[in-house]
Amino acid sequence: TAEALLDGIKKHGHRHAHFEPTFDKLLEKAMDILASGDVVLSLGAGNIWQISERLLAKINDNTTEIIS
Repeated sequence: TAEALLDGIKKHGHRHAHFEPTFDKLLEKAMDILASGDVVLSLGAGNIWQISERLLAKINDNTTEIIS
């Protein structure tokens, strides 16, 4: 399961790894923890690539709000 994979990742020293069950929750979590200069790498099968597009759009929206 995804939770078991996360547990294994954390046991190998990646204590800041996260699992979210939906794209909406993943996007919300990413926006909460990302900081200027961070790099996001999404790996997976299927439609996980869509979160990258949504995250980039959200970051661009937030940047525009900050500049305005």
